Amino acid sequence: MSSQKLFSVSIMRKPGVLYLKPLVKIPAPEYYVFYNGTEEAPEREDMRLSDAFEVPSEGYEWTAHLINVNAGRNDEIMDCCPALKGYALLVEEFRDGKRKGLSDNAAAERAIQKTIDTGYLVDYLGKIQAEAKTMLLTEFDEKAYEEDIREEAFNEGRVEGREEGREEERLNTERERLRAGAAEKRVRELEEMLRQLGENIRRMKMTGINRKK
Repeated sequence: MSSQKLFSVSIMRKPGVLYLKPLVKIPAPEYYVFYNGTEEAPEREDMRLSDAFEVPSEGYEWTAHLINVNAGRNDEIMDCCPALKGYALLVEEFRDGKRKGLSDNAAAERAIQKTIDTGYLVDYLGKIQAEAKTMLLTEFDEKAYEEDIREEAFNEGRVEGREEGREEERLNTERERLRAGAAEKRVRELEEMLRQLGENIRRMKMTGINRKK
């Protein structure tokens, strides 16, 4: 849920508060980024918007909490959210299949079956294997397509800013087309994972506080 929606829901629950003088209390926002890329990344990292400012400026800050959700990372969080752990396993099995030289289809089918055999996402993958396979193939093809476009542009000498911008626009259009098939379902799944993760993190925080007491 976006911060704007979160704040809107909170305020709408209190009719008339927008017209009152007292300060209106709102929920403290927490923003998390799930990272499952192939480049090395820490298990957790706080990324501050101010780090991107061209000129340092005080008065505004926004912090995103990056959580590495690749297989084998953040075990405590993963164990609290089986759906997220299953997703990480699914992606890792697909990558492992590709590293072993399997075709895209074979790697996707192998990843789905191995994830089910391990006991994760059994109901989900058992019902919509085709959609899960499409998701894996779309993600892989998207990256391969991006690499092909960049290599083509480099080989043909199209490295000027305007041409590069056109290629990027074309790439974005194709990316959106490729994502369309599986995007809506995946968003719903990730939103549910995020909701569960948020609850688990808050629960762990409260456990830590109680232990300190």
